[in-house]
Amino acid sequence: MKKFLLRCGIVITVLCSCSDDNSDLTQTNEDLLVSEKLIKLNFLPTFENYFGRDIGTRTYRSASLSVKWTHQFDEQGRLLKSQMYELVPDRILKEFSFTYYPENTLKMNLKIDRFNYYSLRDYDPVIYELYLDKNYTIQKIVPNEDPRITHFKELDENKRITLVETTDKHSNTLYFAGYHYDEKGNIIEYMAYDSDLILKSRVTYTYTDAGDLKSYYFQNTQGDYSKVDYFYRDNHTLKEFEEIFDYGQDNVGSKIFTYTETEVYAKQTTSFSSGSKTIATYVEDKIIEEYFRPDGILKEVYKYRFGTRDYFVEEYEFYNEYGELEYTIYYDENGNEINTIYN
Repeated sequence: MKKFLLRCGIVITVLCSCSDDNSDLTQTNEDLLVSEKLIKLNFLPTFENYFGRDIGTRTYRSASLSVKWTHQFDEQGRLLKSQMYELVPDRILKEFSFTYYPENTLKMNLKIDRFNYYSLRDYDPVIYELYLDKNYTIQKIVPNEDPRITHFKELDENKRITLVETTDKHSNTLYFAGYHYDEKGNIIEYMAYDSDLILKSRVTYTYTDAGDLKSYYFQNTQGDYSKVDYFYRDNHTLKEFEEIFDYGQDNVGSKIFTYTETEVYAKQTTSFSSGSKTIATYVEDKIIEEYFRPDGILKEVYKYRFGTRDYFVEEYEFYNEYGELEYTIYYDENGNEINTIYN
């Protein structure tokens, strides 16, 4: 019954959005290729809500950032470029560039350039196709290099996303996601559902007065959980975050991530309940990962270097049960073994 009611809610919301009182605006602007007024009214609130999140990084598992936006339009009212800035410290985080299909203002290409301050690698641009309805409300997002398609199923009165459906390229539902917001627009709760709208996991967030993420808590229906607390310097740059986690079996323990003054990864220490430990140190263009046995004796060392596109294993060291180096393997950027030296 609950699943039936939720599905009905989706249908009602979609029908209501179609009967929105934007029809007068659309009629008065039908002589334009794109209505700047409708874009500001219907497109931008949802766009900022979705793309303003810091998606896919290990630094912030945040659903929203304290940011400001700038938007540039052409003489026909088409959105050409948007920029997203972090408030404290004041610096650009993302730049969005829009291109349009000839004679089709309801479909556009979006390129996102991300300015990465948090790790050693630089991100490649990300490309999407955006599909809009006649009122310029976003209907779906199609990534250029990902078969999963995002459909916006429900929006609140502020045009913020409250329910998303993800499908494959054949329109088969993969999963749903739901969102709850605070009065500032920060997401305070994220719910993940399977294809039958059965709740599978939940994330809750809290924020500092400056709008930075203060805590993150994940738990799924199997009892796995992860809790993270974030700590900042006086200038609001991230100093470290501490995590405790339990994903069952041997994957139980804690992590501490520390960062430089410019929020670049400095060190990650992972301690497991078994007594084993992993320490990853970030230096210039290298990452050094040290693996320790439960008795504290060093077992393995991986040395990564950043190449033209991503990082790769440059050296591997193996240590015996006494902590003595037995051999070192060297690799090229393509992962090929080029030399092994035994001690």
